[in-house]
Amino acid sequence: MLKVRFSLKVAIAALCLLCFPPFHSKASVSQDPFPVYQCMKANVAFWKKVYAQYSTSQGLIHDNRDLSIIYEVIDLEPEGPRSRKTNKARVERAKERYRQILLSLAAGGLARTDQEKKVLALFKGASSARLSQAADAVRFQQCLSDRFLDGVVRSGSYLTEIKRIFRDYGLPEDLAYLPHVESSYNYKAYSKFGAAGIWQFTQSTGKRFMTIDYTLDERRDPIRATHAAARFLKENHSKLGNWPLALTAYNHGPNGMMKAKKQHGTYENIFSKYDGKLFGFASRNFYSEFVAAREVAKNYRKYFGKVTLAAPVSFVEVPMHGYAPIKDLSRHFRVDLATLKELNPALRPPVFEGRKHVPKGYKLRIPGQDGQVKALASRIPDDAFVDKQKPSRFYQVRRGDSAGAIARRHGVTLADLLAANGLGSRATIYAGQNLRIPTLDEKVVMLAKAETRTEDLVPALGAGSGKKAREIVTLKAGTVKKAVAARKKQEPVQHAEAQAITPEQIAAVVAEKLPEAGKPVEMQAAAPVVTDVESTTAAAAPTAEESVMAIAEKLAAEKGVTAIAEDLAVEGSVTAIAEELAAEKSAAMAETPVMAESKVAQEQAQFEQAQSVAELPGAPLAEPAFNAEVVTGDLLVEDARIVKGRTVGFIRVEVDETLGHYADWLKVPTSSIRRLNGLRFGHPIKLSQRLKLEFAKISKEDFEEKRYEYHKEIEEDFFAAYKIEGARLYRIKSGDNIWRLCQEEFDLPVWLIRKFNAAHDFNNLKLDEQLIIPVVGEIKPQ
Repeated sequence: MLKVRFSLKVAIAALCLLCFPPFHSKASVSQDPFPVYQCMKANVAFWKKVYAQYSTSQGLIHDNRDLSIIYEVIDLEPEGPRSRKTNKARVERAKERYRQILLSLAAGGLARTDQEKKVLALFKGASSARLSQAADAVRFQQCLSDRFLDGVVRSGSYLTEIKRIFRDYGLPEDLAYLPHVESSYNYKAYSKFGAAGIWQFTQSTGKRFMTIDYTLDERRDPIRATHAAARFLKENHSKLGNWPLALTAYNHGPNGMMKAKKQHGTYENIFSKYDGKLFGFASRNFYSEFVAAREVAKNYRKYFGKVTLAAPVSFVEVPMHGYAPIKDLSRHFRVDLATLKELNPALRPPVFEGRKHVPKGYKLRIPGQDGQVKALASRIPDDAFVDKQKPSRFYQVRRGDSAGAIARRHGVTLADLLAANGLGSRATIYAGQNLRIPTLDEKVVMLAKAETRTEDLVPALGAGSGKKAREIVTLKAGTVKKAVAARKKQEPVQHAEAQAITPEQIAAVVAEKLPEAGKPVEMQAAAPVVTDVESTTAAAAPTAEESVMAIAEKLAAEKGVTAIAEDLAVEGSVTAIAEELAAEKSAAMAETPVMAESKVAQEQAQFEQAQSVAELPGAPLAEPAFNAEVVTGDLLVEDARIVKGRTVGFIRVEVDETLGHYADWLKVPTSSIRRLNGLRFGHPIKLSQRLKLEFAKISKEDFEEKRYEYHKEIEEDFFAAYKIEGARLYRIKSGDNIWRLCQEEFDLPVWLIRKFNAAHDFNNLKLDEQLIIPVVGEIKPQ
């Protein structure tokens, strides 16, 4: 009987446990998979202010650990190149003011002013040590309410589908609000370090789940990238056990969070106590940001009033059974290229520019009704598809090369070669540049570049003008920008400043702007050697009436627009006519070899120009060797030979390359490359290191093409989102290394710094060595 009663009690207790689980204060903050712990409530409130209360024209000066301490809300100038310096100075002054107040209070000083009393009240009798610590923790945060609202509106295009995808993976659908933290739901978002799309996947993480190459970048596609995000987040959750840790791992990395969990156990302990070397402000706050963004975005009417979300996107997917030109598909489905580009953001620009085909296996999105689109798809002729992708051809410039000779060697016109590489009418090239060779059926269109290559539109200086005279080229940026803006609109240029620049005028400006100009110049910029034709034309500075648009109009009147347009296959394009004439004028001098300068000589030219930009802030960079459209670096295989029936060769490691990249391009495991080079597992490779490779599964040429496309993709994506606005000098200090500098000091990728400093050995930087650091600005969407 006793046993029966005991068993009954056990059964009742078990039933109670099933029906009424025990209460745990921390774990049951709520049944919400995204709990708000007491230790993070102030942080969530802080980020709600950032997302919903204050706009991008405001910012918060605050303590970087206790986010309940906000010293001041400061006003900022509207975003732009000129306001950047003003805002930075305003922020630094405010931070320094509060730093000095805190240091004074920590030293026992009395709080006399209202501001000092306010600060002291924020700390409520804190110790001197706490006040001293706070002095080193003053931080600025720009606010984002207007940008966040834009993201809420944009999210309507895909939010319903994204939630459905998360449900299909068995994940909380509210994870759909995470892109508000990552990108403000900006489908075109691209960071300086190469993270792309609404989920901001880097190449390394993205390639685990998606296709990322020169033709296709699925990070840019909100739907395909959401499938990748779901798999990545599910993986993080299975490793870490809860969503606060799994979401923090989205920012900090799963391995880093597993280490933190091993040391401190719970999220609360990690949030409050973990001080890992890489666990900084962003990682500590990432989960709090998500919770705040989720609250604001889910209840957007509460925070922003009546808002209309973007309409959901609808389309039909048509699988590609082979490679096909996008223009042919556009004609067949009777859909314009702009619409196809909007619906297929994963397809990279080379596809829409005709340099690459839509890849085989891709599901092309077409607007319209399902039955109608599928009927059209069934009628695609077999000969619309081809078996191979278009190749990416490039040529690495050597000393003694000329643009004309390179064009003839590859069977393309000089005009197309110049346009494909943004070379301008002078056809100036440099050793080490990797020129893109346009495909034979490609319609190449020259793009205007006011911000990075002003020398093509600003008249050349007279011989012997010297360094200070060259600096004045940057003062003509306004004229250049007006010309480019008018050209983009295909309208005549207004010649308000239509005057030739003479040496006398230069001297006058030098005397006014640069009083030191009369002193001897110690170093002259090493310019590339030019032909006799170019030297002759440089002496007579062209007037603004001879600008691109004026020449185009003159030529159109003389030869007739239609006839010339047919030659260029760009019917009615006045700009194309001007470019044809520019190419004809440059052809003669391009035939004579332009002796490509050494890296040291090129960099000296950059160095001189960078000094001028530093002295003339706000002027665009106009140095000769830099070209945003041309990849630099040694991308060719050296000393290729046949050994035991297989091709082997050597390469020099370039920036952003890893053994994983080489293995992927060679279609071999990384271990085989390690064995071939005697590299231990975990032993890193370094920049410029010489590696031996074996080409067993692909040809040397295919490897070089893949390598070129990798670097070309990175640079194209960067310069589609950012522009070079100027440059400054940085002097190397003790303890510096290029990787830390780029992350913490410059906030720029290493490849970009190397593009401006090719002659420097980044593995062995010397004390007081000077680097040219470009000033980069974001290109605002049109």
